[in-house]
Amino acid sequence: MTNYMKFILFLLIASVGSLKIDCYYITSFIQENNVLLFPETEKRLHRLCPTVSTHIVSGIDLYDGVVETLLNRIDGSPDCIKWSEEDKTLRKIGLRCDMIENTCKYEHECNDCTVCINNTCLPFNVGKKCIPETHYEIKRDLELYYEFYYLRRVQIEEHRCNHGISVRFTTLPMESNMTKDYFDKHYKELLVKDCEGWGYINNKFYVK
Repeated sequence: MTNYMKFILFLLIASVGSLKIDCYYITSFIQENNVLLFPETEKRLHRLCPTVSTHIVSGIDLYDGVVETLLNRIDGSPDCIKWSEEDKTLRKIGLRCDMIENTCKYEHECNDCTVCINNTCLPFNVGKKCIPETHYEIKRDLELYYEFYYLRRVQIEEHRCNHGISVRFTTLPMESNMTKDYFDKHYKELLVKDCEGWGYINNKFYVK
């Protein structure tokens, strides 16, 4: 198989679904495409991927900024954003930010309706409809949270089960006399994150 055919195959694989960028992916890209590695990039590769990069040597074909951008996906750098410089660099090899699973170490590193699960930012406004065993507790916690902080009454629309439990809901304005002592006593902190009418519930709560 010629290098050109290998590269086309690489692009075809990359274009299908969401892609997880890890050390194996990066070293495979370097080997398959005979990528030229600048000294600082090579040092960073060996630091971040010490096991799989042991026998990697620099090639002769220039892919300016590509390996550095791929390495950003495994070192805890901020999420890749559409039409950013990272996105433009990835497009040189047929990738885009929205094709890549974003890595994370902490919850705050995941943007929009995603949460950090097993070091990957995953969407939580997806999944099969379900009835959680804790649906009453979830509803009560959401009601407490939105009443205390926003003076909003919660109406649950549906539950979805994926890597945790997601809740789609709407809110209406309300008046409240809830005290902080009452809120602190009854709020169970089931809500991990909310986004665009969806709430993500910690995955320790089970489903029927």
